[in-house]
Amino acid sequence: MRTAESMRTILEANSKPGIRFDILSNPEFLAEGTAISDLFAPDRVLIGSLQTPEGKSACQSLIDVYANWVPSVGITLIKCS
Repeated sequence: MRTAESMRTILEANSKPGIRFDILSNPEFLAEGTAISDLFAPDRVLIGSLQTPEGKSACQSLIDVYANWVPSVGITLIKCS
């Protein structure tokens, strides 16, 4: 989560007033030699977001993308502070 926090700090410090970013954490579990099959049939998908309405909405958008090929039971949400 430290990478997501660092990205949020950098974006907020360098954005124009009124511009808002929501950062999602979505680590990949891809291995050399099996990356394509891992992508199409992951054993798990982790997604983290801030627990604000905007963060939850962004998280749901990413869930909707994954839902096209990953069963919902394979998607785990993690909370970010």
